Amino acid sequence: MKRKLFVRWLSVLLMMVLCVTALPAAASETDLPGQTEQTEQTEQTEQTEPAQQTNDQIKASVEEVYVAVKNRWTVKLTYPDGAKAKKVTWTSSDRSIARVNNGRITGYKVGDCTVTAQATMKDNSTRSIELPVHVYRRIGTFAITGKKLTVPVGGKSEPLKMKITPSDATYQDVTWSSSKPDVASVDENGVVTGVKGGTAVITATSSEPLMAGKKARKATIRVTVIQGAEEVAIQQQEPIGVARGRRVRLQASVQPSTASNKKVKWTSSDTKIATVDANGYVRGVREGVVTITATARDGSGKSDSRLVVVYIAATSIKTARDSKITLREGDIDKVEVTLKPEKATPAAVLWTSSNEEVATVSETGEITAVSAGTCEITAAANYGSTLKTKKPNKNLYLVFQVTVTAAEAPDVGA
Repeated sequence: MKRKLFVRWLSVLLMMVLCVTALPAAASETDLPGQTEQTEQTEQTEQTEPAQQTNDQIKASVEEVYVAVKNRWTVKLTYPDGAKAKKVTWTSSDRSIARVNNGRITGYKVGDCTVTAQATMKDNSTRSIELPVHVYRRIGTFAITGKKLTVPVGGKSEPLKMKITPSDATYQDVTWSSSKPDVASVDENGVVTGVKGGTAVITATSSEPLMAGKKARKATIRVTVIQGAEEVAIQQQEPIGVARGRRVRLQASVQPSTASNKKVKWTSSDTKIATVDANGYVRGVREGVVTITATARDGSGKSDSRLVVVYIAATSIKTARDSKITLREGDIDKVEVTLKPEKATPAAVLWTSSNEEVATVSETGEITAVSAGTCEITAAANYGSTLKTKKPNKNLYLVFQVTVTAAEAPDVGA
């Protein structure tokens, strides 16, 4: 009985002790709410992400990236304020097009995507930048069809053609330029126009973006602009004669002086009478008259011609007339000459007057007195060829001293 009372009393005492001890603890818990809020605020502050920095705090070495399939391009980041990044995370919006590793972008297939770089700075702030990425199929062969081109002044070529492989290369466009636009110009379609005679180099430049360390893809073709002949002129004037079995040289010039091709082609209308070689030498074959023509070789069709008489050469020329002839104004007198050998061509005698204002002479030796004065009339065999030598053969020409007197005034009183 006493034992049960002792246990009960001990239990009551223990409860009282516990109640007295619990009173300060309760008071302490009433003070915790403020402390708890502070702790929670601290944890929230630690978990809140810092504000993103604007792009003026992070710069990339390029504004956008052009990279070929199976090629790489490395992008470098800088921080204008001098801050340091402890970590940079690179990501691609489409890894099937391009992948990035530590700023090195690798092209996988043709297309566009975006690469993002997020830098964590030493103060735990972050900065990010986005770069457009364009992946393209690179050109293999880039060439102009043909090695050279010829166009006339004022003429136009067909559009120049490009050979670009592979056929699915991304950048097929080209830009055309000329080394000498004043000689040959080229338009945006590759049509070349001849401006003046000369040569120029036409260049095609690919629109393909430049890869690091690479030069722009270019192809060239040399263009020759032909200044066509506007006139061909044979220097020798008619009459032109050549003795059978002998030769005489004709010379021709091509105008303008800037003509690209100044060569001419010589031809004879009848090679049985006279032949002509590439240098303009005409050789007499048999007696007769032939047309010798010089034609420009540039295809312009310009030409000039001369009549050439092939004659049988004389060994001497004589006359029964006195060498001094006196005529009155208006008189006509014919001088006869004879040639040896007899088969020599009479038409091969060249008649000339030293002063046609005093007296003229026809191809057959007919002298016409024009006005008072004196002059010389010359009859030269073999078309005067001997007169062109340093020591003329006196047997092949005759000289007549002609004096023309004034006509008598009419008798007014008659």
